[in-house]
Order: sequence, then structure tokens, then C-alpha cells
Amino acid sequence: MSQNHVTRRRLSLRSVTTVVGITMLAAVGLTAASMVDWEETIVSLSGTTNTFDLQVAGSDDLSWTPQESSWKQGTESPEIVILANSLISPGGETKALVAVRDASPRLNAVVRLGVVPPPEPNPLFDALRFTISEGSYVYADSAPASEVSSIPLTGDITSMNYRLLTVVVSLPSDAPNSLAGLTSPLQLRFTGENE
Repeated sequence: MSQNHVTRRRLSLRSVTTVVGITMLAAVGLTAASMVDWEETIVSLSGTTNTFDLQVAGSDDLSWTPQESSWKQGTESPEIVILANSLISPGGETKALVAVRDASPRLNAVVRLGVVPPPEPNPLFDALRFTISEGSYVYADSAPASEVSSIPLTGDITSMNYRLLTVVVSLPSDAPNSLAGLTSPLQLRFTGENE
């Protein structure tokens, strides 16, 4: 009898241990499951306020400030002619104001300015010197066109704001007589990246 009793006790102990073990595993499984929460989230993306848009304007009137009607839309090649019919004699200069605006609804712009060389070689263009400034900050001072092909403007242009630059084009006083009567197109290009 005592042997049967011992066997039953061992079976009961095993059964209890098995039941307790399964219960503990189930409790651990339920605890782990309750710590993970799944929820469906739907995200809608709209690019309507993420457009990037540069606009340009300019004038050879040094008292000019850009008006809403002044701005021209930037394109893949955003170029503007700033001095259409200016005459410069050796030692002389001509000035213009040029503005660039970030017309993006909310994106700031990092902008570069460059003088665009004419499509055909031009000895007058090569002799010209450029001074480009913004207020008291001077980006280039009597520099040849090759040195002003890509100038980064300081800081960002914030959304819906503009920067106004003064561009002085001069011809050195020692320019050769062979330049007399020559003409040259003169263009600036603004390029930008959104921030």
C-alpha cells in the first residue's frame, strides 16, 4: 500500500508541477501579449505646401524696390537680363538692382547667383568686371566673370521673402581700343535648393 501511495503522490506532484508550469507559461505569454499594442494608422501626404519656387526681378533704377508685378517666374533656366542697353566706356560703370524671391509656401531656399557667359566668345564680356553686394556685404569686388559664375548668398531666403542685390558692371580704364563699338549680352542666373 505504501508503494501505491508513493506512486500516486509522485503522479500528483508531477501533475501539479505540470499544471503550475503551464499556468506560468500562459501568464508570461499573456503578459507579453498585453505589452504589444497594434493599431492601424493611415498617413495622408500632401505636397501642396512643399513646392519650391524662385522668382526674379531687376531694374537699373537704383531707387527701385520690387513690386508684386515685378516678379518673373523662375524656370529650368531662371535667367534675367539686367542691363539691356547700357553703354560703358573705359573706366566707367553701370549699376542695377536684382532681386530673388523664395515664393515657396513654406520651404526656405539656399541660393546661388552667377554671371552667365554669352554663348559665343566675346572679348568685351571677358574684359568686364563685376561688383556684387547686398547691403554692406560684398560678394565680389571688381571680379572678372570667371570668378562670379557661382556665388552662394549668405544664409537662407525664408519662404515668401526676397533678397536685393546691387550689381555694378565696370570696364577697366586700361581696356584696349579694340573693344570700342562691341556689345555683349549680360545675364545673371539664380539657382537654389530647398532647406
